[in-house]
Amino acid sequence: MTSIGHQLVGLEGRLTAPPDPCAVTASFDAKVSQARLALINMPFAATTRPSIQCGLLKAILNRAGHQTDVFYFNLRLAAALGHELYSKLADNQWLSFLGDWLFGAAAFGPRQDELLYLQTSGAAGHQAHVGLNEAELIELRNRTLPALLDVWIGETDWSVYTAAGFSCTFDQNAASFAFARLLKERFPGLITVFGGANFDDDSAPEYLRKLDWIDYIVVGEGDQALPTLVQRLQEGLSGAGVAGVVARSNGHVCCTPAKIVPDLDSLPDPDYDDYFAALNSLGQRSVLGAASPQLPFQGARGCWWGQKHHCTFCGLNGSDIAFRSRNPRLVYDELRRQSARYRTLKFIATDNILDMKYIDTLFTWMRDSRHDYNLFYETKANLTRAQIRTLVQGGAKAIQAGVESLNTHVLRLMNKGTTMLLNLRLLKWARYYGLHVAWNLLTGFPGETLDDYQAQTALVPAITHLVPPNSVDGILLQKHSPYAEASSYCGGELRPAAGYEFVYPPRLELEEIAFYYDGGSPLTAESDIALYDLKQAVEKWRSLWKEGTRPVLVHQRAADWIRFEDRRDPERPKTTWLSAPYALAYECCSDTAQSPAATASRMRETSGRPTGEDEVARMLLEMKDSGLMAEENGHFLSLALPANAGW
Repeated sequence: MTSIGHQLVGLEGRLTAPPDPCAVTASFDAKVSQARLALINMPFAATTRPSIQCGLLKAILNRAGHQTDVFYFNLRLAAALGHELYSKLADNQWLSFLGDWLFGAAAFGPRQDELLYLQTSGAAGHQAHVGLNEAELIELRNRTLPALLDVWIGETDWSVYTAAGFSCTFDQNAASFAFARLLKERFPGLITVFGGANFDDDSAPEYLRKLDWIDYIVVGEGDQALPTLVQRLQEGLSGAGVAGVVARSNGHVCCTPAKIVPDLDSLPDPDYDDYFAALNSLGQRSVLGAASPQLPFQGARGCWWGQKHHCTFCGLNGSDIAFRSRNPRLVYDELRRQSARYRTLKFIATDNILDMKYIDTLFTWMRDSRHDYNLFYETKANLTRAQIRTLVQGGAKAIQAGVESLNTHVLRLMNKGTTMLLNLRLLKWARYYGLHVAWNLLTGFPGETLDDYQAQTALVPAITHLVPPNSVDGILLQKHSPYAEASSYCGGELRPAAGYEFVYPPRLELEEIAFYYDGGSPLTAESDIALYDLKQAVEKWRSLWKEGTRPVLVHQRAADWIRFEDRRDPERPKTTWLSAPYALAYECCSDTAQSPAATASRMRETSGRPTGEDEVARMLLEMKDSGLMAEENGHFLSLALPANAGW
């Protein structure tokens, strides 16, 4: 662990906290019973953006007359370890629970199975990615991180706070538990409150029963519950009975059902001052490297698609799936205010799904105002060409779209509400307009067939000019998903994912706290081979995009012919010409997939010459067989992008 130790020693002089909140004085109306709160954002939260949970709760609590300070210890750890190592540790490690495991000793004490964890769990595959060997990871877990926690706790007089709150998402649990345990040991009178996506009606009572350094847990949306709880605590009363708060009462753990916020328009702008103060204190380059901050904002909560057709593998939202959207004018104004306040143009929406009315409102207004915003959004995959163009013109630079598969049968098994051709349409026009699409190709759905895998493998060579998936992965079985609620998966009983037992002590019931599950696999020996072939095809596709010169399939249109520049396979570039009426038929299927009948009708309207449906069907099939089109259920989509950027 020499390298990390040297980094830590060298940074000790720079590991200063943001301006000491204890030195801040505030004047306030003596009639207001003011509390002082510490909100704590622990590793391994992303460093490139502030916590919207902490930022929003700070603004709400301050509006209620309290004083709130946010501590960004995730930034402190990035400065201590170096931003590159921190980013690797924080990068999707929840599959192996590596982030939680690293803080597990500080939270729950030493264990004897560390090598077993590193050798048998998913962490083994992450060691090469992180760049630390077993001894270095164990050193980080048992010495470096506990020492840092001790430093951080010693820098602040926590006795001035009424309560310390922790918001936990993904692998923030163990770090937060470790810090809270130390706080309670040294400041017994300090009340600790937990909340965030990692706590639900099952896990929260179990944690409260078994971890005596936790006083309260807010389940669900905390916008109303936390201010009510804080006021009760400031008045010397118990928080038991507050809606959405899990509490101890008369030797029992109790919880009154939470209330969702029906009117998101009433919420204030998140306060990110503490994030930027910490970033400036630590040095932005030491924390972020060459990256720059993104500001989270919120346009909606819940999922309008999930309300109607819950995706079979999705466990997000839980009981808060009800979709609520803010007035787009308020979102527009918030972006303007936050951009001015923090001098940034980069924003990331925390919405689970884009409210479609925002395309004709929010993004149209931003397009017309000609601001240079850089936005990220999550959306469904069935966006039209015109909608994609408006998103890009309005500032969208990247989206996470629910593509998930390139096979309609599999998409129906998911309940995605899209098709292979709609997904290709999204990828096509996103590439044309310069919109990056982040997506994963998911497998392992009960009901998949051998043909489903083979059809996708056969499709890949025709679409290498479109952005490839980040990976080909089996689905993660999540609590609250329809698969998990059915209590079994492909005939196998679900059990907590293997990594949990290496993080949490035996006294915690894993069945209660687990969010991820292991279960039976739907793969047969035959489909396992087909899946391997699909992964190989996608890996080749991805390698073409890594080599600098990306694959190309574009067409140039003249009056009576069309020319294709085809460099999808860089080793076999070719140029193809098609004359009328092929050229016209191809163009008719460019915006979206069309049937031969619809194509023939459009061709007659355009050219004025009689065109039979059978003749058009033959032409479309010829172009599909040559790899220029994709087809499904008698509908055809042209795959080439227009060479003319203004087309």
